[in-house]
Amino acid sequence: MIGERELFLAPIELLNVFVVPFYAAIKCDFLALNALKQHKSYFLGGFYWMLGNLHPKYRSSLKNVNLLILCPVKWIKKYGMNKILQPFMSDLALLESVSIF
Repeated sequence: MIGERELFLAPIELLNVFVVPFYAAIKCDFLALNALKQHKSYFLGGFYWMLGNLHPKYRSSLKNVNLLILCPVKWIKKYGMNKILQPFMSDLALLESVSIF
């Protein structure tokens, strides 16, 4: 059972959770459905996270990758990654302050 594994048997003071963030840029192309048949390209930035405590065999599985934020790249250039990730980092700091991490 999962609760009997070595990771979960450690005292809560020794239990660390590692969050691994990463970023990927995505280009979305489509033909606008109008009389002019205009071609549009949009660039999106995807921020993802996964637990670093997982065994590498499970870390490489797509089902363990979690989408954090998907936003236009122009917002990332305008506001910066720090501003966009600030709510997530605040949530992590809150979890750390109540001894979840």
